[in-house]
Amino acid sequence: THTHTHTHTRTHTRTQPYPPPHQAIQQARMAKGVTQDALAKQLNIDKKIIAEYENGRAIPNGQVIATIERALGTKLPRPPKK
Repeated sequence: THTHTHTHTRTHTRTQPYPPPHQAIQQARMAKGVTQDALAKQLNIDKKIIAEYENGRAIPNGQVIATIERALGTKLPRPPKK
């Protein structure tokens, strides 16, 4: 017999001190009323990359986050250092 023990630790339901970076980028951009297209042009990157950052498919490194912060004039949460 196979006993199935559920040890589901739900880290994603716990309230985080800040939104995940991809949500923070989107929130900051929308708060400034900037489109993905405009932000991409300002950062000189493809708007597909901005979309990927915002849906969590791509994670911007510290340097990119700093550039986005300058572009949007805001502070963003940094991904925890490994």
